[in-house]
Amino acid sequence: MILIAGARHFFPILITGLICAGCVSNRIRIEGKNLGVYINKSEILGNSLSGFLLMDPNKNNPLLDFNGHRLFIPASNTKIFTFYAAKNILGDSLPSIAYAIYQDTLFFTGMGDPTFLHPDFEYQPAFEFLARSNLPLVYVPNLFMDRRFGPGWAWDDFPFAYSAEKSELPVYGNLVWLKKEPADSTFRIIPRKFYDRLEIIRDTILLPDRADSKINREEFNNKFIILYQEITDSVEAEVPFMSSLPLIKILLEDTLKKEIRLGKKFPEVGKNIIHSQPSDSLLRPMMVESDNFFAEQILLMSSSVLKDTLDSEKAIKYAIKNFFTDISGEMYWADGSGLSRYNQFSPHAVSQVLKKIYQEYGKDYITGTFPIGGVSGTMKENFPELKAFVIAKTGSMLHVYNLSGFLITDKGRWLIFSFMNNNFIIPPGEVRKEITKILQAIKKKY
Repeated sequence: MILIAGARHFFPILITGLICAGCVSNRIRIEGKNLGVYINKSEILGNSLSGFLLMDPNKNNPLLDFNGHRLFIPASNTKIFTFYAAKNILGDSLPSIAYAIYQDTLFFTGMGDPTFLHPDFEYQPAFEFLARSNLPLVYVPNLFMDRRFGPGWAWDDFPFAYSAEKSELPVYGNLVWLKKEPADSTFRIIPRKFYDRLEIIRDTILLPDRADSKINREEFNNKFIILYQEITDSVEAEVPFMSSLPLIKILLEDTLKKEIRLGKKFPEVGKNIIHSQPSDSLLRPMMVESDNFFAEQILLMSSSVLKDTLDSEKAIKYAIKNFFTDISGEMYWADGSGLSRYNQFSPHAVSQVLKKIYQEYGKDYITGTFPIGGVSGTMKENFPELKAFVIAKTGSMLHVYNLSGFLITDKGRWLIFSFMNNNFIIPPGEVRKEITKILQAIKKKY
């Protein structure tokens, strides 16, 4: 049991009954003058950098504040900022393609929509629009100002699905989707045009375990290598492909069954926009499943709406100027997903954005959009003890684990918190245990 009593600046705590792995007795007693003392003396958090802020969304002063104004690498807590910016920029639906009809030709360009031909989204209005047209189709590249990866990303993440490349017109989520059932001898692959780029190798040396399989891609080539032991093995994976203008043309032609010509310039006529999904249908998986690709493309779509270019930096600068001026001194925002280690946010800054979300969208919207402890998304497996009373966004990468969101106390009170932890070298599961103990105590206290 952890008991926390608030004060103006310090928070006396009495911590009893903590479980100590390896101790002779599994019940110990720790006393400290405040939350900071406990964190600093903690075997788990004491050698890392931690910050914690707790606040009532209806009040200005925090209930608890330990390093609340210090800067931390937020990892996927960055998506909280991306989410709020997108809600205010994109409106109710996602811009998918812009088009114009000129001299009996349909010109079109991408607006960064990651749901275009994505297997998880059956509703495809932009694709259907192009498929129905009887006019010649000309694809004009949009002004894409980003690079394929964001600033500060790890270069060796290129073969992993969480690091799919950014692009102006994503197709199939910019992923190759591979699947083979145990009874099959062949692979299902989406997009099918990549089938001849597969190299399938039976291997019993690099794969010592019977059930192992390994799928990789060459760094600068769309060649995919699959290692397996037995043809009866099941395989399922998603691997990013390298996007390019010629490849987009090939994939569109294969899917539409039409010729696509490439143009250099959009005609000097007004553009029309085809919208695809409701915005929330993309924002929810971005938050619940922490989808990095969706987050990056959301910033690009936001830029396309604001400036008619795809430039994440412009979208970020606009959001800071128009939505986050009150906390601009406590943040350095580099990308949409949080993959970048350049990102820096304070627990106070994160809490202020959560407060905006609470006040503007309400409890029901939050519970349908954020992961819920022990129930959904990135909170389902790792926080069973926080079931249904913590609704929060996780944020993790090597040496980083953060949790920021909403806590419902035993009295039914909604509180906002941001718990950020950097620079530890222990397993993240140990950090989660400490986070859980403190949040359980707050639940009982308030």
